[in-house]
Amino acid sequence: MTPSVSSPHLMDNIRKKMKLSNYKNMTDEFLESMIWAANPHIQHFRSSIYGYAVMTLKHDIVEWDVYHIDKYQPPFLGLAPKRQVVKATYDPVSYTIEVNDKL
Repeated sequence: MTPSVSSPHLMDNIRKKMKLSNYKNMTDEFLESMIWAANPHIQHFRSSIYGYAVMTLKHDIVEWDVYHIDKYQPPFLGLAPKRQVVKATYDPVSYTIEVNDKL
């Protein structure tokens, strides 16, 4: 999952069309559970966040970090508040991928 910084995500569009602005958490959880039920092969999916991903390529490792940007909070020194939500590491020697999405 690589979130968008500025584009509305799917749930924003559904809420706008159905006028559900007061039901943010319920509708986000409902949408995500429906997507997982229909697509059990998809992992680490969150349709309710904004943000960006950074991939770092090195000779011996690949790292992928996903950051959530809270675009509804006032910026601090011109920057929107962010927090890391996923860190994935790929080791090409052992062919292993370690994903931490509990950040």
